[in-house]
Amino acid sequence: SNVTWQRENQIIQWSKNEYHVFNLVLRNVSRNEAGNYTCSVTVDFKGIYTDSKTITLVVKCINFFS
Repeated sequence: SNVTWQRENQIIQWSKNEYHVFNLVLRNVSRNEAGNYTCSVTVDFKGIYTDSKTITLVVKCINFFS
């Protein structure tokens, strides 16, 4: 299978764990990381199947000192 994560049509790095779960991990998120993230998967098994899903990340900054 082929997995691709994209943000605003640019490929970004992802990781695969021992259970073959494809994870996109975002750490220390700021407003700059807000936007649409798309995971596309292509599987070649008795034919080629492709699917993709898009999620929207909304970043809300909270002022802890107010």
